[in-house]
Amino acid sequence: MIDIKTVDEKYDPINADPIKGYEDKTNVKEFKNYLLSWYQEGLRHPKTYFAAFNAMVSGWFSFTEYIPLTNMEWHSQLNTKLMPESSAIRPKFFNSSSKIVQEVFDNLYYNSIFQIFLSYAFYAALMPGFIVATICRKWDVRKLKYYWIMVIPLILSIVLGCWLSPVSIALEGKRYLYPVIYTIPFMIGICFSMYQDQIMENNNSKKR
Repeated sequence: MIDIKTVDEKYDPINADPIKGYEDKTNVKEFKNYLLSWYQEGLRHPKTYFAAFNAMVSGWFSFTEYIPLTNMEWHSQLNTKLMPESSAIRPKFFNSSSKIVQEVFDNLYYNSIFQIFLSYAFYAALMPGFIVATICRKWDVRKLKYYWIMVIPLILSIVLGCWLSPVSIALEGKRYLYPVIYTIPFMIGICFSMYQDQIMENNNSKKR
């Protein structure tokens, strides 16, 4: 918990982690008081809370990517107190190959088609929206089966992993999307199979 005397030093309004690293331990009572204060201030200034939340999650709905899409020099941003600088030095082959990879990603940025597939909104808004809309259709109970269960972890990943987490303009910000990125191809496949079954059934009924 941070005390009022150090707020002006620790708080940064444009940083989603304004007081990360503050190690002053607290107790359950103080934590409850903090939550109560947060709730009471929200009742007094609801517009401010809404604006702050909207500003934090808006990036998840953006199809505009930043450049570079990835930074092959990310490994060099290490804490020299924990790791020696020599660990960031790449041997000759890996140094040249990393430059090639960097060039590939830089070229992808200027391709409008690839930009869509590499954007936050594609995985955090567009594809989840398609999956939820598919499951919410008026399917026969037998056709729906247990497919609706797959929406539960998807929603939890979006709400807890994305909406309650800040969007970072750095590469590491995409880590919040990993659970969604890894599972969406399977869920999209299931959705297509549901539509395919429906189309086949409609065709069979017409032939009869």
